[in-house]
Amino acid sequence: MTIDKSFRDIITSEIKKYIHTISKDNTGFKQIWDCDSEKDFLYGWYVSETHWLCLHLFYDKYEREPKEKEMVDIRQTILEFSKDIREEIKKIKSL
Repeated sequence: MTIDKSFRDIITSEIKKYIHTISKDNTGFKQIWDCDSEKDFLYGWYVSETHWLCLHLFYDKYEREPKEKEMVDIRQTILEFSKDIREEIKKIKSL
């Protein structure tokens, strides 16, 4: 089973809202996590956060875990926003 259009619309809308909050974060991640590349770290961080956001929305809507094909669709939807996530990270003034 793959995700239906209504759910895809929900996660697309929520991902777009979430992406616009990224550059407003006060980071300091480099010092906290002792990472070499803060931009790469933040990219992984926010992709992971987006993944959990989508899973939470899935659980809320269907009251179950996504099946394998549904997870593939969710991941594909997240990947469609990967460039947008990188662009928003570039806007963080402290980097």
